[in-house]
Amino acid sequence: MRSMTKHLSITVSIITFLVVADQVTKILARMYLKGAEEISFLGDFFVLTYAENRGAFLSMGNMLPEQAWAIVMTVIPTIFIGGLLVYLIRHRELSLTETIIFSGIVAGGIGNLIDRYAFGFVTDFINFGIGDIRTGILNIADIPITMGIIYLMIYYTVNDFKKKKKPDSDESAAQ
Repeated sequence: MRSMTKHLSITVSIITFLVVADQVTKILARMYLKGAEEISFLGDFFVLTYAENRGAFLSMGNMLPEQAWAIVMTVIPTIFIGGLLVYLIRHRELSLTETIIFSGIVAGGIGNLIDRYAFGFVTDFINFGIGDIRTGILNIADIPITMGIIYLMIYYTVNDFKKKKKPDSDESAAQ
């Protein structure tokens, strides 16, 4: 088990690094990409293009009425991210992997909430893909959120599968 100091150090370092990286890249996107032509790298695999996303993932919630938008896009995520941060800080028994993943999700949430509170939209500017198979336009904060959720789903499914599998093998050994 890690000490509380080491756990907090890892958590604060990851969150700080990712929030700063997210905000700096969004400032640069607003300065240099807004109103500019898209910039393509590696044969269109990586494209920089400016977008203001009032909604969430793939612009979901973009057309909500103002009061509903405020609740769905700012209040609920603030409560969720705050709760996840409290959980993360209080549970130092989390594995290093869980600490890193949860810290990334919290950082991504904070980065996007900063935009929502400051501008009423999230600054997006990155698009990945091959040919017609592409991501939506996203930002640095979206990467640890998306990857973290995918990783946690796999991690907990595999761990749950291993736990369920173990008693079966114990019963077979006893027979």
